[in-house]
Amino acid sequence: MKTKTSLLLALGALSAAAAAANAFHSIATPAPTPSTRDGIQRFYVNTPSIPLDATAYIATEVVHGRIEGMREVIPDRGIAHTVYTVRVLQALKGTTKSTIDVSVAGVVNADFVVDVVGAPRFVQNEEVVLFLWTSPVDGETGVLGLQRGVYRVEVAADQSRHVTGDHALHEELNQFFARTGAAWVRLQERLEAQEGK
Repeated sequence: MKTKTSLLLALGALSAAAAAANAFHSIATPAPTPSTRDGIQRFYVNTPSIPLDATAYIATEVVHGRIEGMREVIPDRGIAHTVYTVRVLQALKGTTKSTIDVSVAGVVNADFVVDVVGAPRFVQNEEVVLFLWTSPVDGETGVLGLQRGVYRVEVAADQSRHVTGDHALHEELNQFFARTGAAWVRLQERLEAQEGK
């Protein structure tokens, strides 16, 4: 019972972090008071480190992709954000689409900066593994746990790919996908077994 309680607490914390991070840019009430200095608005979001199996379990999509484009969205209410278009190279979970739009709170341009500390930033043609969460309310997709849901992919001269992130340090991409998939399945089986008791 203690194991089930711990898992549910971890999943609850990650769900809350996902919801907050994903919906951060579309807050209906006034946005949190930012720290403002030298024309930069800075917001602080604390996202906990959650085990890989729980992250994979709660994610609606887990993809290896390439950043193909980006656009700024500056709403009348809420926080400015950047939408990245990701070319899906392979999917471990979720999407069957060839591209997916991923919203990340914060914008950097020549006129102003809205910095959400802990939110990832990407560059054109960068390869990444993303743990994503799509809101059932508005269909927006964001990175689960902000920077914690991002694994940077290093492409070597021989075209081998290695990932580095919260739960991987220069691990071969396919090994990381296999380990993530196995961890997700084991957690799902444990939760189902606990429900049966």
